[in-house]
Amino acid sequence: MLSDVEAKGGIRPATNGSVNENVISTALLELEKALACKVRVHRSSPLRLTAEGLELTKISREFFEKLDDFFRRCRNLSSTVTIGAGDSVAHWLLLPVLANLQNEFLTQRLNVSVVAGSTEKLALMLREAQIDLALLGEIGRKEKDWDAASVGNYSYCVVCHEDLLPRQEEFSDVIPDTIPFAIVREHWGWNFPKMIFDAGAGPNGTILLETFTHVATLVRTEKFAGILPVSTVSSFSYPKFRSFVPKFLNSTQQELHMVWKSDVDEVKMHDLSAKLRIETFRQNLLINLRAELLKREQILKKRTKDL
Repeated sequence: MLSDVEAKGGIRPATNGSVNENVISTALLELEKALACKVRVHRSSPLRLTAEGLELTKISREFFEKLDDFFRRCRNLSSTVTIGAGDSVAHWLLLPVLANLQNEFLTQRLNVSVVAGSTEKLALMLREAQIDLALLGEIGRKEKDWDAASVGNYSYCVVCHEDLLPRQEEFSDVIPDTIPFAIVREHWGWNFPKMIFDAGAGPNGTILLETFTHVATLVRTEKFAGILPVSTVSSFSYPKFRSFVPKFLNSTQQELHMVWKSDVDEVKMHDLSAKLRIETFRQNLLINLRAELLKREQILKKRTKDL
């Protein structure tokens, strides 16, 4: 009907023969019954619209134009993947990997949002489908409605400037109690202050901090040794900064998981192509995270061996 409404309100038969005047007249009659008002001037030839009919035509045109625009935008709409991770995992592992996957964002029409927070916060956000996937520790095995894949072992090491280490022909992993330490209070259940004090290291001048990024900041001042995740080792220049695993940190390896809620796709994604794009991205992200974490572990082993 709208394609045949003329500027002056006249309706003529469609030129392609797909819609004729009788069909339009019948449709208008049904419309008038539904609206309980007249939209056409009766017994006029060609059919002409009333003031109400012209107003309805204008509203309808705007509606269909907006609907067409919506469909066009949907066909080219980017999907957003929201990833949750702890501060250190995000800073030293996730973000470098995402930078390497930038071209995939463009080809897959994806946007990525990164949320940093504690394990408890991220677990809650995952349960409530506020994030699509998270990088977590052992908690990934405790939720029955979550799918999880291992990224690799997430271990810890000591990083310090070479001048803080004692000069000796053969390196010993017994840390002198004269070295001041910067450490976090707790991470994934590990009580680092107790561990370091039980080992006889750092009884004086120790600074307790909330995040590993704060620890790294103090280590870079060259005045403190720090306990940091294995993911940080490549960010410190070698041999100026030394990285190694003393005996008291041997037991701190923990498996890092990529975790996602089983039904999050059904909750957040109604477009099959978007779902497939996000699943492909998730698989590629997992592969690259595994490779990068393994690379950091190999760097740490080599630097420990070189001491």
